[in-house]
Amino acid sequence: MASLGMKCVLLLCLFLAKDAEGAWLGPEAAESLLARNSQLQDAADFVPESRRYIGHCDTKNIFMNPGYSRNVWSYGYTYLQQPYLADCYMKHVYNTKVYTDPFCKFGFQVTGVFESHPLPYTTCFDTDYMLFNDSDGNSAMYCGASSVISWATPQDEFELIFSTKADSPRGRGWKIKIESIKLCGGAIYTADGPSGTLQTPLSSGLYPNNFACTWYFQTTDRTSVKIGCDTFSLTDPITYPNGTSYCLDFISFTSENLFSTEMTRYCSDALHDYNYVVYSATTSLLVQFHSDETDQDTGFVCNYEFIQHAN
Repeated sequence: MASLGMKCVLLLCLFLAKDAEGAWLGPEAAESLLARNSQLQDAADFVPESRRYIGHCDTKNIFMNPGYSRNVWSYGYTYLQQPYLADCYMKHVYNTKVYTDPFCKFGFQVTGVFESHPLPYTTCFDTDYMLFNDSDGNSAMYCGASSVISWATPQDEFELIFSTKADSPRGRGWKIKIESIKLCGGAIYTADGPSGTLQTPLSSGLYPNNFACTWYFQTTDRTSVKIGCDTFSLTDPITYPNGTSYCLDFISFTSENLFSTEMTRYCSDALHDYNYVVYSATTSLLVQFHSDETDQDTGFVCNYEFIQHAN
């Protein structure tokens, strides 16, 4: 338990300096990626970061505990000693990044309960509150005698703010569970299984704005990737006066050989209900989803399959 006024230690967060999203992998980088999982076997090689910026509240925190999973990377609990202090302000920033698979996109899910005092109030800012914020403006505020917390963000970093008034009665405090969950993306090899699913993360039925996911397929010789979509609904393209169209939200497929790099983009309902099936032309395929800051849609659910070819 941190004593009054004590500063928390800043944990070092190891992450890849190169941004994997939007960049094509050359042969050397692809070979390095294939070896990465075997090189990093110890979860202690990565420590997710949680840093305490400001605060003089008496708190207990179990910070993000690293896991070694491609589905649920890490989790932790944080709880405030009961009863909490008046005239208190604190802010924590939590983030999680995956060193073993730079293509995985992770977000956070926070659940729990906050129990404040029973006095009346007009808005949460007029009383004791908890506030969650991410970098994309997604936020939620909780206050009142008993609030059930359920909040999620597609961003890999968020801040938790807790504030109490100087004249507040002592409330009971909070206990919350913080989970860092895989949303989409990842490196996929033939050894991972014969088939699987690619899909956009959804929030209230729509994919997030300003979002990107990357899947990187690496196959063996005489094996290709087949991708078809059950559902596919991205925003419609814009059409310029000269008649050309441009997809604002799109999925792209990029393959590379010794002579050229070929990329195709799809949006609207172009791939819906297997209207078109994509095959990889080489042993590597980069699949990217991108959304901009404007409109949203319901996204896609696509299935991939590794196809073996005769000698």
